[in-house]
Amino acid sequence: MMDDDRDYDLSINPEKSEILTSSVRFSEQNTEDIMDRIDLLRIFIRVAESGSFTHAADTLQMPRSTVSTAIQELENRLGTQLLARTTRSVRLTDDGQRFQQTALRLLETCARVVDIVGALSI
Repeated sequence: MMDDDRDYDLSINPEKSEILTSSVRFSEQNTEDIMDRIDLLRIFIRVAESGSFTHAADTLQMPRSTVSTAIQELENRLGTQLLARTTRSVRLTDDGQRFQQTALRLLETCARVVDIVGALSI
């Protein structure tokens, strides 16, 4: 069981390009929001790694429009552009490169937490 008094930061301050700004409190009330944020991270990582919205959508088995909307939502939440888009390519911006590293660490941590919780429930 998680301690509801712990704060975990899942956003970036675009002025300083640091992971700092809003905190998320783990509780039953915002579990869905946390899962949505994790999904946004997964989608972002897939687009960043593939360099393509279409390829990311195919591998995630979701419509391209869903991937595009998710990236726009993430960029709006963070207040910065993560991907530079042209008609022929998608590449990470400087903020996108920094955020990719943080997103990968967060997803790895989430996976470890799930493993630990799964081991405890056996």
